[in-house]
Amino acid sequence: MNRFEAAGLFVEAAKGKRVIVLTERRWEIGDAIRCFVEHPDISAWPGFRVCRRNGEERVDLGGRGRIVFHSAASNLRGLSADIVLVSEDAYRAMNDGRREEFLRDARAIVSASGCPEVVTDRGTRLS
Repeated sequence: MNRFEAAGLFVEAAKGKRVIVLTERRWEIGDAIRCFVEHPDISAWPGFRVCRRNGEERVDLGGRGRIVFHSAASNLRGLSADIVLVSEDAYRAMNDGRREEFLRDARAIVSASGCPEVVTDRGTRLS
């Protein structure tokens, strides 16, 4: 993730949307969160905070939206969001069976949203 992607996700979350970011590897989550923390306009947002508890890492925007981070290998069942952003590298690395399962889970995550989106970090729409 880069600062431009972070800014775009921030804009969506600031509108009250729930965003899930799926990285290829677990350690990439820290790098993604750092993009939000180091961005002066984002980190200055009233109520901005990074939460890390019980294995979940997220950026909260003071009662508005939130951005939750998981690795693409995580169990995605039970999650709910308006936007799922997956790393294109993670998506391409999945075998056909895992890719099919991922798409089914991702569509379920956004199914209750009025504006569902499943996209890659390179802009490929998957839903």
